[in-house]
Formats: sequence, structure tokens, C-alpha cells
Amino acid sequence: MFTKFMRLMNDGKSRSQSEISELLGISPETAEAFIEYLSRKKMLSRMVYNVEELCGSNGCSHCSGCKGCDKSQSGKNVPKIWELNK
Repeated sequence: MFTKFMRLMNDGKSRSQSEISELLGISPETAEAFIEYLSRKKMLSRMVYNVEELCGSNGCSHCSGCKGCDKSQSGKNVPKIWELNK
């Protein structure tokens, strides 16, 4: 499963933990464990965006990415997006 995770993340796209979990058919906890492991190894980084960049000037539209939102940033829903380091 880890090989599938690496193949998915190696396509150059950024993804939320929720997207990773759904695309690979694994639990959110397993996706989180992969993310934490690769983050510690400096192979994966969290991409930092603001709501306007991701959701437009109208704010959150409750897209599928909202499941992975980080509500700790001023109460706004900002998805936690991950990308494989090059």
C-alpha cells in the first residue's frame, strides 16, 4: 500500500489527507500515518494556502476538500494539502 501511496503522490499533484484516503481506499488514520512518516523524513511537505486561493473570493463553498480543512487558522476552513518534495 505504501508503494501505491508513493505512486499517487509522485504525479506532481497536491492532495488532502481525505483525498489520499479516498483515492487509495485506506482509512484516514493510515493516510495520516504515511503523511507523518514522510513528513518526518522530509519527503512530504504541507502546502500553505489561504481560503481565497483555494475557494475563491466568495469563501468556502463546502467542496469535497473541506473534509480535510484546518479550522485552526482564524476559524476559516483551510484544507491541509500535502505534496511530495522533489
